[in-house]
Amino acid sequence: MPAPLPGSAAAAVDYRHLPPEQVPMNSDMRGEGRLVGPKWPIALVSSMAALIAVLDVSVVNVALPSIRASIGASLQDTSWITTGYIVSNIIIIPMTGFFQRRFGYKNYFAGSLIVFTIASLLCSTAWSLPSIVVFRCLQGLGGGALIPTASSVMLDRFPRAERGMAMAMFGLGAMTGPLLGPSVGGWLTDHYSWHMIFLINLPFGVVELFLMLAILREDRSGVERTPVDGWGIAWLIGWLATMQYVLEEGNTDGWFDSPVIAVLSYVSLGFFLLFLERELTTAYPVVQLRFFANRQYLTGTLVNIGVGLALFGSIYVFSLFCGVMMGYTAGQTGALIFKAALLQGCTMPLIGRFGGKLDARVLVGFGVLMLIASLAQNAMLTGQEDSWQLVVPQLTRALGMGAIIIPVSTLALDGIAARDVGDATGVFSLTRELGGSVGTAGLATLITRQTAIHQAAIADSMSTVSPAVQARLALTQQIFAARLGDPARGEALALASLNGTISRQALLLAFDDAFALSTCVAIGMFIVVLTMRKPIVTPGVAAPAGH
Repeated sequence: MPAPLPGSAAAAVDYRHLPPEQVPMNSDMRGEGRLVGPKWPIALVSSMAALIAVLDVSVVNVALPSIRASIGASLQDTSWITTGYIVSNIIIIPMTGFFQRRFGYKNYFAGSLIVFTIASLLCSTAWSLPSIVVFRCLQGLGGGALIPTASSVMLDRFPRAERGMAMAMFGLGAMTGPLLGPSVGGWLTDHYSWHMIFLINLPFGVVELFLMLAILREDRSGVERTPVDGWGIAWLIGWLATMQYVLEEGNTDGWFDSPVIAVLSYVSLGFFLLFLERELTTAYPVVQLRFFANRQYLTGTLVNIGVGLALFGSIYVFSLFCGVMMGYTAGQTGALIFKAALLQGCTMPLIGRFGGKLDARVLVGFGVLMLIASLAQNAMLTGQEDSWQLVVPQLTRALGMGAIIIPVSTLALDGIAARDVGDATGVFSLTRELGGSVGTAGLATLITRQTAIHQAAIADSMSTVSPAVQARLALTQQIFAARLGDPARGEALALASLNGTISRQALLLAFDDAFALSTCVAIGMFIVVLTMRKPIVTPGVAAPAGH
C-alpha cells in the first residue's frame, strides 16, 4: 500500500500517533504553530473556556443581595465579591504570555482550568465574607488566565486563512459573557440558590479539562525556559491591585477627600513607575512593552480601551438606569441586555466568515459609528420609555460591537511576530479590562457629581416664590392633608414630594450626561480608527486575535 499523502485524511490519522514535533506543517492536524490536534474541536473548547471565565465577571452581580443575606455582610463590603475577581483577572492577564512561554500552552491552559474549577467549588461552600472574597480572587486568577490563553491556542492552531471564523467563535464566547451574566445569574438565583452560580462551573470545567487533554498536543521544543522576572511580577501586582482598589472605592469614599484613597493613588503610581522601569531594562520582562513602539498596535490599543469603556461602562450605566429610573428588577434588566446578546451572537460569526473580504478598518469604523449612534440614543432618555425603546439602542450597540471586536484585533496585531502573539494578546486583553474599570469608575463618579449639580440648578429654577411652584405645592398639600387629616403633615409631604421630583429629574440628567460623555469617547475612537493603516499580510506574523 502506498504511503498516505501529506495532508490527506489517512495521513492525519497516522500523525495522531507521532510526537507533535514530527507532525508536518502541512498536515490537517497542525496549523502554523506548535499545537497539534483537530481544529474545530479545539476552537469549541477554547470558546467555551472563554465564555465561562468572562461570564463569572458579571454573573455574581445579581446574586449579591442573596449572598449578603446568607453570609451576613454589609452592602458596601459585599462589592468585594465582584472586585476580588476583577482584580485577580487584571493582575494575571498581562503575565499570561510569560507563563505560556515557560510552561507551554497546554500545561498552562490545563492548570488555569483546574484552578478555576476548584475555586468555583470553594466559592459555593463559602461561609463568610473573607472566605468568599479569597475564593473569588483564586477563581479570578484561573479565569483571567483562560481568556488570553484560549485566544493564543486558537491563533497557534489555525492556519491564517481560517483564523477569521475561528476567532469569531472565540469572540462570541468572550464578548457575550458580560451580556449573558445578569440573565444567567438571576435565573439560577431565583430558581435555585446563589450557590448554583458557582456550582454550575464544575461540570463545564471538568468536561473542558477532559476534552482539552484528549485532543490537544504540543510541540514542547518551542517552550522557552526564561528566568522568572520576580521584581516585575511584584511591581505589576502592586500597581494593578492598588489601582483597582482606588477605582472601585474612590467614588464611594470621595476620592482624594479620603486619606486612604489619596495615599493608595500615590502608592499605585509609584508601583507603576517601578514596573515600567523594570520591564524596559530587564532582559527577560514578564510583560513585553515593546509592542507599543508599533504605531498600529498602539492605535489598536487605544480603540480597545474605548471598547472596554463602551461595553462595560455603558452596560453598568444602563443597568443602573433601568433599576433606579424605570424600577426594573435585575431579571427584567437582564432580559433587555440578553436580547442584545442574541444579536451580537448572530453578528460575530458573519463577521468571521465574510469579514476577511473587507478592509478591517471599514468594519471597525462601521462598528464605532453604530456605537456612537447607540450611546447618543441613550443620552436622550427621558425615563418614560417602554421596553422596546430601551432595547433599540442596545441592539444598535450589539451590532457595532460585533463588527469591532475581531477586526480591531486584526489591526492591532498586524505585524506582530508569531512568536510574540501570546505576549501581545495578553497586554491587548489587559487594555480592554482597564478600559472597563476606568470607564465604570469614571461614569459612576460623573453620575454622582452631576446629580448634585443638576439638583442645585433645578432647585434654583424652581424657587418656592414661583407662582407655578406655589400652586403645585398648595394642591399637593391639600391632597395629602385631606387623606391624612393633618395639614402639618400634608405640608411636609408636599415638600418631600417636590424634592423627590427634583432629585429624580437631576438623576435623569446625570444619566444623560454619562451617556453623552461615552458618546464623545466613541467619537474619539472613530478618529483614531481613521489614522490606522491597512493590514499588511506577511508570512510568519500574527493574524486576528480574540479577547
